[in-house]
Amino acid sequence: MKKIKILSLVFALVFAVSALFGCKKENNSSLDDTKLPYEKSGYLLVDHGTSEYVVLLPQNPSENEYTAANELTYFLGEATQANIAIVNEGSYNVFENSAVISIGDTVYADQRGVKTDGSLDTSGYIMKTIDNQL
Repeated sequence: MKKIKILSLVFALVFAVSALFGCKKENNSSLDDTKLPYEKSGYLLVDHGTSEYVVLLPQNPSENEYTAANELTYFLGEATQANIAIVNEGSYNVFENSAVISIGDTVYADQRGVKTDGSLDTSGYIMKTIDNQL
């Protein structure tokens, strides 16, 4: 009986020590020495929970365009606490320097030369910045 207690104690001690040292956090992240492949643009999509941007949809958006706008604003809101409005082209006056994220085939994007060639699937996208517009 004494041998079983000693073996159990030794086993528990070995298990505890291996658990403590086996879970030690190592600080050898590969991102520490990696330069990120982008440069700062100088534009702020969200600053301290507020945004000047609106998400612009076509006059009659498709279900996919509407879903994309809702998901974009939802996840940006979750990440930044910002409430970004979704507007339709017919109900919103877009000016030359408006802070706009255009989703779908909007007249606004077309006027700025952003066109899709039809090869995008329903979940495909093009991201292009023109001045402070996306």
